Amino acid sequence: MKKFILGLLVGILVSIPVFSYAAISISSRLSGRILLQVESKGEAWYVNPVDGKRYYMANGNEAYNIMRKLGLGITNKDLAQIAIAKESAMVDSVEKTYKTIKTFSGSGKFHTEEFSITGEKFKVIWSHTGTGNFLMAANDEEDPRSTCWMGNVTGNFAKYDVCTAYSKGNFSLNITTDGNWTVEIQDYK
Repeated sequence: MKKFILGLLVGILVSIPVFSYAAISISSRLSGRILLQVESKGEAWYVNPVDGKRYYMANGNEAYNIMRKLGLGITNKDLAQIAIAKESAMVDSVEKTYKTIKTFSGSGKFHTEEFSITGEKFKVIWSHTGTGNFLMAANDEEDPRSTCWMGNVTGNFAKYDVCTAYSKGNFSLNITTDGNWTVEIQDYK
């Protein structure tokens, strides 16, 4: 039994430097960074490069105070090494706007023909006259993430919705209603 306990103590003592070396290595590798602890409510921690300790950033105000107190800043020499982008690279030279590509109108339940979306989003301008519910969905058969639900209102309405197109492609509308309706599709390009 004594040999077992002695062996256990020797094993623990031998392993201590290994663990502290690993901790120092991680601390130095992450120093000066903000870490997000996503497993625990997205908590943020700042690893101070001076003392290697981490500081909890409870909220935006606390983060600001920690960075003011512990942040090292930047020298003018280091700041001068950051390349400045050309003005043309920062501004999109082509102004994007919504352009009407298709208009549908009808009464009651309807499934439209496909229309092609080439931009990253599109606008659906619609109106409805009736007493019942108006429900509309834009569907991309190739990418289900792009399904966009609109409407779901009762009575007479006129409004618009903007849908995100996760992939460029062909869309169609499924319209369910009891009254007359008009739908205009505008692509963002």
